[in-house]
Amino acid sequence: AATLHGLGNSLHSMGDNSVAKMMYEASIEMQKKIFGAGANHPDIATVMYGLGNVLASMGDYVEAKARYEESLEMMKSMYGADVNHPDIAATLHGIGNVLCEMERYSEAKVPYKASLEMKQAIYGADQKHPSVALGIESLGNVKLVTGDVSGATQNYEASLEMLHCFHGRDIDHPDISRLSQKLEILRTL
Repeated sequence: AATLHGLGNSLHSMGDNSVAKMMYEASIEMQKKIFGAGANHPDIATVMYGLGNVLASMGDYVEAKARYEESLEMMKSMYGADVNHPDIAATLHGIGNVLCEMERYSEAKVPYKASLEMKQAIYGADQKHPSVALGIESLGNVKLVTGDVSGATQNYEASLEMLHCFHGRDIDHPDISRLSQKLEILRTL
């Protein structure tokens, strides 16, 4: 099961999503046989999250959301509903992403905010962390597509500053470049 999961990860990274999907599904099926059909297990939740990523990459947002939600419920059952955990935060962010892809922006704010708050609780509210910066940027994306250019600009500036603090100001990092380009475009509006 772990080998199938690893193959799924590699294939997804290489863009071969249809085969990656089959690997993730086979891994989940095998793990359910090992741990029991209704078992909540971290390995199953992790592979379910990976399957959600693959389905999102393939444009199957409804199924991706369902797999993320299944993974989320499994994690909450294992770790606790009120526990701050990086995997739960990542899964909430994934749900926000697919809701945005489905153009359900107001709904996307809820998991994005929950994910960001969880990341801030995990890494510290005053700590500069790329995962927190991504959460701030994602909320900025929602603000932008819903017409709040000023709010989006504020989010992008905060995210960029956080990334500069983490990576340094003189580094050519793709996240820094992406945010800088977004801000340049917004300043022309």
